[in-house]
Amino acid sequence: MLGAPGCLLRVLGCGERAWVRSSRVVARRPVRVHLKGPQQEAQQVIREYEDMQAAASRKGQKSKHSEQAPPAVDPDPNPDKLLRNRIHFKLLSGAGSYERKLLENMKHPKYRSEHQLFVAEGHRIIREALEHGATPAALYFTRLGLVAALKAPPSELKLEHVIALNDLPLFKAPYKTLQMWSSVTTSPGIVGVFKIPTIEPTTTTTISPPLTLVLDELREPGNLGGVLRTAAAVGVHQVLLMKGCCDPWDVKVVRAGCGAHFRLRIHTKLTWDSIMNCVPESAKIFLADVHRGEDAEDMLGVAGEEEEDGAAIKQRKINIRRDSSEDNVYELDIEGNKVMVDNSYSDPEHLELYKNVPLRTVRYDQLGLGGSDGGAVLVVGGEVGVSNAAKKFVSDNCGTKVTVPLANGMDSLNVGVASGVVLYEMQKQLHNITSKKLQEKYESGG
Repeated sequence: MLGAPGCLLRVLGCGERAWVRSSRVVARRPVRVHLKGPQQEAQQVIREYEDMQAAASRKGQKSKHSEQAPPAVDPDPNPDKLLRNRIHFKLLSGAGSYERKLLENMKHPKYRSEHQLFVAEGHRIIREALEHGATPAALYFTRLGLVAALKAPPSELKLEHVIALNDLPLFKAPYKTLQMWSSVTTSPGIVGVFKIPTIEPTTTTTISPPLTLVLDELREPGNLGGVLRTAAAVGVHQVLLMKGCCDPWDVKVVRAGCGAHFRLRIHTKLTWDSIMNCVPESAKIFLADVHRGEDAEDMLGVAGEEEEDGAAIKQRKINIRRDSSEDNVYELDIEGNKVMVDNSYSDPEHLELYKNVPLRTVRYDQLGLGGSDGGAVLVVGGEVGVSNAAKKFVSDNCGTKVTVPLANGMDSLNVGVASGVVLYEMQKQLHNITSKKLQEKYESGG
C-alpha cells in the first residue's frame, strides 16, 4: 500500500517509473542493487552442481526401487505374446555371409543341385517339411507370429513349442527383402531353405500291390507339382522322373505339390535304358494317352476280338523289334550296384520305328488288373506327349495303352487330371484284389 501520496501522484498522471521512484521515496524504501562478483558467481555454480547431483541421486533411487518392486499385473495378459517374445533369432543384417547370400544363391539350379537344397515358401510347406524331418539350413521371416504358428496355433502355443523353435536357424528379415527373392507376387512372409531328404519317406500303409508312376518329359513345374500331389493322395508307391523332366525340388513344384514330396519316393534323372531295374518284374505296364479317332479300331478289340487283335499287334511288333540280347549289358551304378542297361535305347533310328507302334488300347475303367499281384506301372507323357523311348518301353514289355474318352470335341486333358483319373481307377482295382484275398482267407479260416 503506497498510501495517500502514492495515490495523489497517480492521479496527477506521472509516468510509471516516476511514480515508482516517488512512491519508494515517500515510503522510505530504498532500492538496493547487488552486483555479482567472482565469489558470488562461483557460489552459484556450486549450488547448481549440487542441485544437479541431488536430482540424479533421486532418479537413481527411483529406478532401483522400480526394479525391485514386482511388475504391475496386466489385467488382460496375452500368453501367446509372452511366449513369442522368448523365441531366439538373429537379424539378417547381422548374420553371416552364408545366410545373407543363401536366398540369392538358391536362384541357380546348379547351386541347388550341388548342395542338395530346396526352398519352401509359405507357412504350410515349411511346417510339412519340419514335421517330416527335413533339416533346415535357414528360416527367414518377417513376423514372430509366423514362426510361432509353425508348431501350434496361437491358442495352443506352449513353452515346449517355443523351446523347439529355438533350435531352428531363425533370421528376421525386412519384408522387402523376402519380396525381392519370392517366386510369387505377394510374399507369404516366411521362407525356408532345407536339405533335400535322403531317407525315403513313409508312404501309405495300404497292403495293395505296388503302384508305380513314370513321368516322361514333364517340363511344366505347375503340372509336375499337381501330378505329385495326386500321386501322394492316391497312394502311389514310387514316382520315377525320366531325364528331361523339370527339377522336382524347384520352388514352384514344391509349392504346387503341397507336401507330396515328403510322402513319396521320388527318383530323378532316370534313363530308359535302365528303368527296368526300378519297376517290379511282374507288374502290368500301361501308357496313358487320349482317346482319339485313330484309336477306334484298337478299341474294338476290347469288345470281343482281343485274341485276334492282340495276335496282329504282336506280329507287327516283331517286325520292328530287334534282338536285344547283345544290347543288354550290366554296369555299376553310382552306389556300386549291378544294373542291367539296354543300349538299344541309344539308337535314334531304332527309336523312330516306335513312333507309330501299334498297342492294344483299353478304356481307363477296363484295365483288367484282377490278377495282377505284381502291381501296375503307369507311364504318363508331358505337355507334348510321350516320347518314342516311352513307347518302346511299353511295347517291349507287352504293355497296354489306356485312353480317357472325351466329349464335346475336346482333344486333350491336363496331364494332372488325366493321371488322376487313371491312377484312382488303378488303385481301386488293386485294392479290390487285396480285399478279395483277405475275404477268401477269412472264409477259409486261415
